[in-house]
Amino acid sequence: MPKGPGTAAGTAGGGVPPADLDTQWEPLWWRLVQGTAMAAADLRRGRALWLAVNPDPHLSRPATALGPGIGPGGYVAIPTVLVLGGVAAGVGLSLASSFLISAGVRGALRRARKALSRAIAEVGEEHILTPLRVELDRLEQGTPTGADLRR
Repeated sequence: MPKGPGTAAGTAGGGVPPADLDTQWEPLWWRLVQGTAMAAADLRRGRALWLAVNPDPHLSRPATALGPGIGPGGYVAIPTVLVLGGVAAGVGLSLASSFLISAGVRGALRRARKALSRAIAEVGEEHILTPLRVELDRLEQGTPTGADLRR
């Protein structure tokens, strides 16, 4: 009997079949997010490789050599602003992605619960209710069983 993510395998005498919980489904928007993240990672790797081969001499110069600067009196260097902006953007993207991930997890959990409920209902119908109905019908009709004939 298969066990692991995406299945619900029972051990009640080996008579319970595995249930496919359909948890491997990925929406289209998630594939787009993954593709965008991979493209951004490739750009970062390319920039890091470029800086390793050809270091940017402007990053080591003082703020006055980069131009007027930003802030009161022009004391904040542009690379510092870019780094802080990148950190702020990273934190914002992290918060947004955690919201999207939790929404995706809730959807997958909802689908898995529905599939598990369907599988439990099928197993209950097949292994419990159907034999019980057959036995009740037999008792209503008064049909003797092997145990009744031995008496």
